Amino acid sequence: MKSKIHKLVFCVLATLAIASIAVLPVVSATPRLLKQLKLMYSTDGTVWTHVPGNQVSDFKLKLDPEVDYYYLDIMSLKPMDPISNDRYEFFVESYPDGFFEYWATRGVVSGASGWQAIMWEIINGNAPIFYLDVDGTDYMLIDGLQSLAGLGDQPLRVNGDYYLGTYAYTGNVDGNEITVQIIFK
Repeated sequence: MKSKIHKLVFCVLATLAIASIAVLPVVSATPRLLKQLKLMYSTDGTVWTHVPGNQVSDFKLKLDPEVDYYYLDIMSLKPMDPISNDRYEFFVESYPDGFFEYWATRGVVSGASGWQAIMWEIINGNAPIFYLDVDGTDYMLIDGLQSLAGLGDQPLRVNGDYYLGTYAYTGNVDGNEITVQIIFK
């Protein structure tokens, strides 16, 4: 009888071990890259203010349509391990309903030319909306549209009358997928 109980216990433990191995990759499919990410914004490029939220609870930025641009940049970034010096692309992953209609009112449609053609590629996820530029422990968010239009490395900017809602931007940093979610309200 004792031998049968041992075999039964062994079978149960073996089944649990196999099941936990099968679940393990799903639970930790992407290693955590960041301990902390904080964003800041400015309306004049001189005075910077913390954007409420974080990489876990989403960033929340209240926009004023009377303000031409909000400039966004890194306030604090603490990686789990050092990040390689490079420029990492981030793409529009998700956006609120009505996003394409908002851009169409600005001439950003298929077949457009000039900056609208570049923005069409950005909103369709074919070109980066911003870059994370890493130089040692110096980090900068670079505006994708301005960079692709040949206007140099400018901080990420958002129009004050930007379409409100929840946005997700995804990039690959040193082989790790990172998603930054921002709620514009």
